[in-house]
Amino acid sequence: MEKITTNPAAIRMAQAFCAVKDARAYTKGIHIQTCSAGGIVLTATDGRKLIQVHDANGECSSPVILELTKPALSALIRAKTASFEHLDGLDWVLVTETQRHTIKAIDATYPDVSYVLPAEPPKISCLAKTLDARLLLSISVASAIIWGKNMRQDVTFWPNEPGSAMYAEFGDTEQGLQCKVVVMPLQSSAQDCTCAVKPELAAKAA
Repeated sequence: MEKITTNPAAIRMAQAFCAVKDARAYTKGIHIQTCSAGGIVLTATDGRKLIQVHDANGECSSPVILELTKPALSALIRAKTASFEHLDGLDWVLVTETQRHTIKAIDATYPDVSYVLPAEPPKISCLAKTLDARLLLSISVASAIIWGKNMRQDVTFWPNEPGSAMYAEFGDTEQGLQCKVVVMPLQSSAQDCTCAVKPELAAKAA
C-alpha cells in the first residue's frame, strides 16, 4: 500500500499557499515527494507565492498531489500525527489519531519549481520591492503554525534583483521542519530598487 507520513504542521503550512480557485488543477493541491536530503518535501503554490516545506521525519512511497477538504484540514488542527493511505485510483484517506477523511489525488504533473527556488540565499542587491501585502499573510499564517500566534516568529527575508521574486526562510529544527518561500513582486521595472543598500552591506554581499 502506498503511504505517506508527515507532521500535521507541514500540511497546514503548505495549505496556506494553495490556490482556492484556479484553472490549473495542481495549484489546488499539495505536492509531496521524497527529499534527497532525507524525509519528504511538500510544495504548494497559487502561482504568485510558493512554499516548500522539508519534513525531515516524513516518509513517502511515491510522488503525489493531494487536495485536502475542509473537514480534513480541520482534523489536522489538533492532530499530533498524520498519514495518507492510498485506497484505489485517485482515492486516498487522511488518517489522524481519531479521524479518517477520504480525499482525492490530483491527476496532473506538478511543475519543476527548482528554477524559482535558489540553491542558496541570494546576495543582497536591493532592499526595496513592491509586493502585494496580502501574499505576506500566508507567511505569517505558516510561521504561526510552527511557533504559535503569541510567540515571536522569526522569518529571514532576502531581497533579490528588481523584478524577481523575494525569498524567505523559516523553520524549527526540533520539529524537523524547514520552509523556503518565494513571493512574486507586482512590478518588473528597476523602480522597485531604490538603491537603499548601505555601502557596508553591499561590500559584504559582493
